[in-house]
Amino acid sequence: MQYEIVRAIDNSANGVRVTGLTPTVVHAKTLAALTDVSAHVAISEIGNGDYLVAYDAATYGDATIQIDFTSTIPLVGDRYKSVVIRYVPTLAEIDAYLITRAR
Repeated sequence: MQYEIVRAIDNSANGVRVTGLTPTVVHAKTLAALTDVSAHVAISEIGNGDYLVAYDAATYGDATIQIDFTSTIPLVGDRYKSVVIRYVPTLAEIDAYLITRAR
């Protein structure tokens, strides 16, 4: 599972961090084939206006995800945030790959 932290800020209110939202996924598509993977994205509030976006890029592929923080945030540039989540192998996975290649 890969994660990205996205901050909800309302610049119409002097940059106040916004809490208590229920953000939704506008779209989530793989970078390779533009396949819809919206059902595999989870968003949860961490606190203080920070939200955690979770997605399994190892299983579904690297993806671009656009999030809607709801109309509570009036400015479009603040309301919608985009993130790219890519799969990054762990050191254990790299070691295992190198060991099998060396044989």
